[in-house]
Amino acid sequence: MSSTASPARRSSPPQLHDVRAAVRFLRTRAENYGLDPRAVGVWGASAGGHLAALTGLTGHLTTLPGETETGGSAAVQAVAESYAPADLASVAAGAPDPAPGDGDSPPEARLLGGHPAEVPERARRASPLAWVSAAAPPFQISHGTGDALVPHRQSERLHEALTAVGAPSELYLVEDYRHGFLNPGGRRDADTPQGMDDGRLETEGTAPALHRTSAAPNATGEGTTFGFDSIDGFLRRTLASRSASDPTPRSAPGGTT
Repeated sequence: MSSTASPARRSSPPQLHDVRAAVRFLRTRAENYGLDPRAVGVWGASAGGHLAALTGLTGHLTTLPGETETGGSAAVQAVAESYAPADLASVAAGAPDPAPGDGDSPPEARLLGGHPAEVPERARRASPLAWVSAAAPPFQISHGTGDALVPHRQSERLHEALTAVGAPSELYLVEDYRHGFLNPGGRRDADTPQGMDDGRLETEGTAPALHRTSAAPNATGEGTTFGFDSIDGFLRRTLASRSASDPTPRSAPGGTT
């Protein structure tokens, strides 16, 4: 989650501004690319999941602090995200001491331009939990219970917050999987191979998981399996239903969905 921009001067992550600008660009040019502007979804894992979550949670807002208004709606209709931090301050506070040679700054500090404890407001604005509202689109969240880099409690907290405000959310807790399990083999999110499961889901196909949904907020979850088809199915179902329920494309500047 590093950046060569100047995050210290911004109130929200420049990377988020870039993703929102990309959504606006695609929506306002949907006809050129054969896209449906009523059905835009985002998917990401780890740092990409963090940005996907922030994009979904801020899509109803016309502009963010430090963002340049480019016209068009930045809203998305579905978010699939995996093993992403939801509260940057708590992830950094609970991280183990860095290994020799790794430096003393957590990844969150490289994103924020300072340790979350030193820039708490910046850390809050860069945390998906701070942006949860009833305006959120449907979420699918997945996280391995063996993840030592980003504890799966982060995803539980985001799912619980979405459920509390009435936003649709489903959570897969993938049994004993570690960080990076959606990556191809050898594609690591961090230089800590002992904490990574890159290539594992690709090799195994599916994994045992506990499934929770906002439709049953008091349930502990049901045993099931999780795989790439779970993500594909969620996005297809959700985007198809959103497109069918809203026959009028919304692409006016500052519009929301």
